[in-house]
Amino acid sequence: MAGRNKKTLVKAPLASYSESNGIKVYSAPLKTLKGWNVPSIVENGKTHSYDMAIVSSFGYFIPERIIKSFSYGAMNIHPSLLPKYRGASPIQHTIMNNDKVGGVTIQELHPKVMDAGKIINQKIMDIPQDIYRADLEKIFGDVGGNILIETLKNYSELKEKAYCQDESKVSYAPKLDKNISVIDWNKDTAADIYSKFRAFGDKIPLRSLFQNNSKILSIHFYDIFNPEKLNRDEHKEFKGANPGTILFNWKSSNSIGIVCSHDTIINIKKVRVEGKSTVSAYDFVNGYSITQGQMLI
Repeated sequence: MAGRNKKTLVKAPLASYSESNGIKVYSAPLKTLKGWNVPSIVENGKTHSYDMAIVSSFGYFIPERIIKSFSYGAMNIHPSLLPKYRGASPIQHTIMNNDKVGGVTIQELHPKVMDAGKIINQKIMDIPQDIYRADLEKIFGDVGGNILIETLKNYSELKEKAYCQDESKVSYAPKLDKNISVIDWNKDTAADIYSKFRAFGDKIPLRSLFQNNSKILSIHFYDIFNPEKLNRDEHKEFKGANPGTILFNWKSSNSIGIVCSHDTIINIKKVRVEGKSTVSAYDFVNGYSITQGQMLI
C-alpha cells in the first residue's frame, strides 16, 4: 500500500522492492475496501487465491469477506505489546509515557475491532532511554521482520496456540491530534515536553504563543534538549520565575531555557515564528528583542 506525505502519494518500500523483483503489485482503494476484492491469480488457465495476508500500518478495517478469501487467514504486525496501545500511534505513546518495556505483536486480523485479534506471537524488548520516534520505528521494524519470519516458519503450531487478548488490560494509542503539540507551561514538566518532542516533534512541532509588541504570535520549538530541575536556592535570580519564563544563557549562549511546571527547565536551540524560517534561539532573542524573564503564553 502507499502512504501519504501531505498531498503526494508515496510508494511503499515493499511495493518498490516487489516491482524490482518481478512480483505483481496491486493497489487497494484509499479509505475503504467496500466493493473491492483481492485479485485472483491465473496460472496455466487456472484461477487460484492467495494463501495469506500480512498487514502492517494499513489504517482501516479489512472486511471479513476479504480475510476469509485467504486460505490461511490474515495477520497483522503491530508495534506494541497488545492489548496495550491499540490504535494508530503506539510508538508515539510508548515514548510519551516513557515506557521501559515494549515490543511487537503478531495478531490475527479482527474483522470488527481494530487491533483486537488473537495474539499469535509477541516479542518483548527493553526501550532505550531518550529514544526518538524514528529510531524506535527502525528498531521495531527490524524486530517485526524477524518475528514475522519466525511466525511463518512455525505458523501451524503458533496459530493453534493463539490466545485472546485480555480486555481488562486494553489501552489505546489514537491518532495524534495537532492540538497535542500546544505546551501548557503550568502543567507540562520539562520531562513531559522532552518526551513529546522525541515522540512526534519532527512531525508535529511543539508550540506556544508569545507577545511581540501588540501582536500575539505562534512559535514552534526545534532542537529541544536537556530537561532538568531548577534549583531556586542555587539560582536565586530565578526565584520568582513562573512557568513559561524565558531565561538567557542557561546552558550556552545559543540556547534559551524556559521554566516549566514543577520547577523544571527545558532548553531550546532552534525556533520558528509563524510565517518565518527556522532560526537559532540566539537570533530569535535578538530579532524580536526578547527580554530576560519575558513570558510565553
